[in-house]
Amino acid sequence: MMTDYADRIRKYNRAGQVQHEWWEELADHIEKLELEVEALDYDRVASWSDGYEAGKKAMENKVGMIGVETVEEHEDGSATYQFHLDDYTRKILAEEGLKLVLYCAAAKLDMGLVYDFITDHMEYNKDEIRSDD
Repeated sequence: MMTDYADRIRKYNRAGQVQHEWWEELADHIEKLELEVEALDYDRVASWSDGYEAGKKAMENKVGMIGVETVEEHEDGSATYQFHLDDYTRKILAEEGLKLVLYCAAAKLDMGLVYDFITDHMEYNKDEIRSDD
């Protein structure tokens, strides 16, 4: 099933909020990945999915905890934070971080582009909220 993600990214890029060549590249990668997903062997994927769903059910009722232990503010305005994580949260964050790295590798995207996309998206949403006022 094809999504409209690639079209939405192109529309966002062409709306004049930001215009980067890599937005078009990202949209092209998304379309390519969607075509690859359509070509997958669904029996094999289903067996992976069963294991994933079993693990997901086992973790559904758990809540992780992240706490800020210390904040050290620097003269240049930046800050260094130290966090406390319970074991469950540490495991989930490691899994999500690895998942992000693997998705970026599969899409042949530099992780910096993903973070730039998130930052641009936040700015775009901020502008949308202001224009609604």
